[in-house]
Amino acid sequence: MLLRIALVIAILAGIGVAVLNFVQIKEKVTVVMTDRDTYLKERNDERGAHTKTKKQLADTTTDRDKTKKLLADTTTERDTAQAEAEKQRKETEKLTAGLRDMTDKFTTTDQKLSAYKAAGLEPEQISVLNATNKALLVNRADLLRTQGNLERDLHSTRTELAKFKDPDYSVPLPSDLVAKVMVVDPKYGFIVLDVGQKQGALTDGRMLLSRSGKLVARVRLTQVEPDRCVANVLPGWDINEVLEGDVAVTQQ
Repeated sequence: MLLRIALVIAILAGIGVAVLNFVQIKEKVTVVMTDRDTYLKERNDERGAHTKTKKQLADTTTDRDKTKKLLADTTTERDTAQAEAEKQRKETEKLTAGLRDMTDKFTTTDQKLSAYKAAGLEPEQISVLNATNKALLVNRADLLRTQGNLERDLHSTRTELAKFKDPDYSVPLPSDLVAKVMVVDPKYGFIVLDVGQKQGALTDGRMLLSRSGKLVARVRLTQVEPDRCVANVLPGWDINEVLEGDVAVTQQ
């Protein structure tokens, strides 16, 4: 009997301990679950905040890229507008200059027309006068060329006559005529000077050659071209050997 009572008491004590342990464990489980739920909520909140931040960052990056593109487009449009404005400015200046030139020409033409009207000339008469003037200019040029040829022929004739009268006759040359020896040909005994008809050289003119202030030779011009002439050393006047670079001056 006592054994049963002891057994019952032991069972009841075990059940009480079990119930006590269950209550304590339940409290702990409840705390753990609460902590877990709190952690999960905080984690989810952080994830949501992180996702929101990432989205905001992405939106900010997109806005920045859009702003950069807009700025680049605006800069390009500004440069294009400036280039177009500069082009328009140059075109305006060109047109203004053209208009000014046309205005000047119109004014000149109007003045000439007024002068023609004042002279009592008709357009047909003006055309005839222009043609006549051009023909006269051509004839004048021909006459000047003929005069030049006649003057050269006359000079040649006078020179030949003077040489006939005086074999040692020297054709007068410009007093300031100065030349340099370009070519020396000792085999055939002639030299080439760097002056010609344009500078006043004449056939049968006499010149003196010098080097470093010393007389080298005396020459006679035998062939004269526009920009150069050929000369021969006069007999007995080859004092020194003629060299390229020697200076020739008019014989006084």
